[in-house]
Amino acid sequence: MKLFISIDLGTSPVKLLLVDETGSIVNEVTKDYSLYCPQLGWSEQEPADWWKAVQHGILQLTEYVDKSEIRGIGCGGRCTGEKLKAPRAAVKRIGDLDFFVSVEPSDDVLGYNILWGHRPDKLYHSYLMMSADVKEKRVGALVNGQACYVRVLAFKENGIMQGNCIQLSK
Repeated sequence: MKLFISIDLGTSPVKLLLVDETGSIVNEVTKDYSLYCPQLGWSEQEPADWWKAVQHGILQLTEYVDKSEIRGIGCGGRCTGEKLKAPRAAVKRIGDLDFFVSVEPSDDVLGYNILWGHRPDKLYHSYLMMSADVKEKRVGALVNGQACYVRVLAFKENGIMQGNCIQLSK
């Protein structure tokens, strides 16, 4: 059974879900963290408290499952800032087993996640580019003679934006 972790991080407790490939909830965990009020009208939180809550929450969330079945983790939260634009990417198949992705530069991006798979709704493979300076990547992991679909996600501290799904020929 393929499993996925969803993390909702905000000013209230962090909420974690473990779902299977059909979207059914396998487990859910909520972990609290402190809200500090250094003076009247102020409220603050420590990012280290968030991280600790997420770490302990994932351990509790996955305690009774086969961790090798976990296929992905998604994290979201509400932040301020300008919404990202969808990344523009070009994808070209190179030989039978590799493809090349080039991403159009964008100043407001922290990095990109390249997703690929055998159907547009089955993009289970990924490669994370943690620097927006990296605009090109050769990826090897295709199945010879099978169509492949690729999507590039752009991310920064306040969100993720997905680009179009591109079909590679066989």
